[in-house]
Amino acid sequence: GAVDLQAWAVIENATGEDWEDVSLTLSSGSPRTLAADLHGRTWRYRETVESEMPSPVPVMEPAFGMAEDGFAAGAVAPSAAPVARLGSEAAGSEGVLDSRFAFPEPVDLDAGEMLSLPFLTGALDASHLSLWRGAISTRTGNPEMVLEVTNDLGVRLPAGIMTVSDEVGGYVGDADFPLVGPGETRAVPFGLDRRLRVEETASVAAPRISVKASGGVLRVSSQEVRETAYAVASPSGEARELVLDHPLWQGWTSEVVEGPQGEERQDDDGARWLRLSLVVPGEGGARAVLRDTRPIEEV
Repeated sequence: GAVDLQAWAVIENATGEDWEDVSLTLSSGSPRTLAADLHGRTWRYRETVESEMPSPVPVMEPAFGMAEDGFAAGAVAPSAAPVARLGSEAAGSEGVLDSRFAFPEPVDLDAGEMLSLPFLTGALDASHLSLWRGAISTRTGNPEMVLEVTNDLGVRLPAGIMTVSDEVGGYVGDADFPLVGPGETRAVPFGLDRRLRVEETASVAAPRISVKASGGVLRVSSQEVRETAYAVASPSGEARELVLDHPLWQGWTSEVVEGPQGEERQDDDGARWLRLSLVVPGEGGARAVLRDTRPIEEV
């Protein structure tokens, strides 16, 4: 029902100078950053515009009240536009793209050195699943061990490498932990469950053809049909539970022919699944069969 989380940051002082009593704040986000070429030469080319009917410019004598420079007597010649000067201080504000973690104590770190610091400790709601994601193909393997974590800490959790240990402190596996926003639930696979074995078998059935006559009109329609069977066994004889995700494809209709009914769900990337929970007894195993159909043609 929960996992204890401790997040660490690996910090390198690459500023070229030693840190002594430095206030340190970590920031993690996905901003849009650009780089400018400050050393390459850039040439400005301008088009030459010629008048259609060039004519000589007459030389005129200064009129009465005009000075030699062409400006009226007493007038001030226009000067270059004033250059705006930026202030020496910039106002800071909380970023909208990142999460920030400020350390309460100052940090000492010599130039070129590295250190590791824990910046977040807390408990997350989580479900521990043995998950098999169907591919509508014929294959055999072990389901993934997955933590479905819900971020209820009120701050975005940055992406990184997550090391998973069980309750007695034993190493279980590593996971590619994604960026998880507040309130989001994400699945984090960290290893294979060797205590369960799944055999997935996909087959294509003969097309279904239906003929209907009404009002002197004969309508012939056909459907493409495929079936996928999932057979789950527990080689150790231990009673287990398997979460099965059957893919839902656009234009296809899926139904459970054998096994428990499922519920539809969608990942953050838009992939849709029909999720079933199979109770696997110690002997005999469990089985689920799903049928997918789609219309081919109607004449």
